[in-house]
Amino acid sequence: MNLYKVHIKKGTMTTISTRTAVIALLLNVLFLPGLGSIYGRRYKEGYTQLVLVVGPFFLSALSHFVSFPDLPMFVTWLLLIGIFVGYIWSIVTGAILVRDAEKKVKK
Repeated sequence: MNLYKVHIKKGTMTTISTRTAVIALLLNVLFLPGLGSIYGRRYKEGYTQLVLVVGPFFLSALSHFVSFPDLPMFVTWLLLIGIFVGYIWSIVTGAILVRDAEKKVKK
């Protein structure tokens, strides 16, 4: 089994397999951005990505149920940018997980 190390906290390391890294990438790309990062044991990044992607949907839904006036256009753009950044960041994190796993296999 191919293992590589992932930094969780400063000074703390854990190992995951290459298969886990690929599954993490697929979860980030196909299912829910941030979920794959959490699965790949990058907890801090994963939860941040999840909030960036899911948070704007929650705020948008909340604005329809609570008597908020329509969101100003700049707030809508900020929410869309947050979704985009979270999604791209999760793809990059998944690719880094796979790259590091492949590096470990070659050693």
